[in-house]
Amino acid sequence: MKMLFLIVALSVFPQACRAEDPRIAEAEAIAEETCACGHLVCAFEAGGEFIESRGLEQEDYENLSQDEIDRFTAAYDAASLCIRRQILE
Repeated sequence: MKMLFLIVALSVFPQACRAEDPRIAEAEAIAEETCACGHLVCAFEAGGEFIESRGLEQEDYENLSQDEIDRFTAAYDAASLCIRRQILE
């Protein structure tokens, strides 16, 4: 039983201590700023470069947690949607 606990602790502990990738918080901040804009020029200035970027790299999908990938994707999608909404208005 102690050996099983040790194996679980050694596999989980490094993941829990790993610092969050700063790009996740940055992506969320960009999405928030993009959606706070009231007109297209502002929205595109806030999120345009982010939307046109390549996003996550292949190695990111191997090294980031699923939660971080999901948060980055949600921020990217939110910024895209806010820009599209401004275009349609």
